[in-house]
Amino acid sequence: MDKLTDIEADAASTTVLDYLSGLQETADGGASRPQFQRVSSFGSNRVNPRSRIPGDFRTLSIVVTETQEGGIDYKKGNVKDLSEVTWHVLSAQEVCTRLGVSDTRGLDADIAARRLAKNGKNVISKPPRNLAKKIFFYIFGGFGSLLFVASIICFIAWRPLGDPNPFVPNLALAVVLLIVIAIQAIFNAWQDYTTGHVMASIAGLLPSDVLVVRDGQKFKLPAADLVSGDIVSITLGSKVPADLRLLEASSDLRFDRSILTGESNDIAAAVDCTDKNFLESRNIALQGTLCTSGSGVGISDGKVQQFAEPRT
Repeated sequence: MDKLTDIEADAASTTVLDYLSGLQETADGGASRPQFQRVSSFGSNRVNPRSRIPGDFRTLSIVVTETQEGGIDYKKGNVKDLSEVTWHVLSAQEVCTRLGVSDTRGLDADIAARRLAKNGKNVISKPPRNLAKKIFFYIFGGFGSLLFVASIICFIAWRPLGDPNPFVPNLALAVVLLIVIAIQAIFNAWQDYTTGHVMASIAGLLPSDVLVVRDGQKFKLPAADLVSGDIVSITLGSKVPADLRLLEASSDLRFDRSILTGESNDIAAAVDCTDKNFLESRNIALQGTLCTSGSGVGISDGKVQQFAEPRT
């Protein structure tokens, strides 16, 4: 115990080395060397103001990087899995809250203008036209590449491998394979052409004007200027300009979905969710469908457009 006490006493009586930075003037005008002084720090409450202990400070910088997992690039794929869409299972009030809109006054004009500038118009985007790429896949798509390789092998088997007596059936087979490739390319081009015409005809089925509520006023608006969160009124004979989550529906409100699903019977509408599947739920009015009876009010959720690209 005595040894420990002596060690503690020695540690407590550790002196602080004080550096006197000033130079002392001597009588002959010279300067003496810096002097050092030992000051005991044990049991003393007095601090020498000239005593300085250099401090070394370091700053630790932490960089936090936010990552958004599961973010699909819609500009690349432009397809959203319908199983992820939940607007039809939410209550009407919760949908309005998420979209920042009043179900009675609608969107503010300034907010609607900003959303239109950010997300673009509510129109069907035309696919990119790359003629060279299309022609390449017309010819070499599917089994076209295998047939082309087979025809080259047949030509090589005819000549020069067949020299000096080339086997003519090899040449005939190569020509036949090229003809098959040409027929397949023409068929693929025709199929693409007819599909493009079908999509163009579908675009003509969309309405040109729509009845919306903004700033508490109801007025007609071009369907291309519709944005997410707009309150849309649906009446008899009107075409649905975008996928709408129904907020109000009369008892006789029905839609013709034959253009999308091929169903011959009209589908009755409802305010509450009737199916977990977005396409089957009756509280969703799908874009391009026709209102055959009744009236209702819906909100454009802007998440999934059956005719167009996703709008957010």
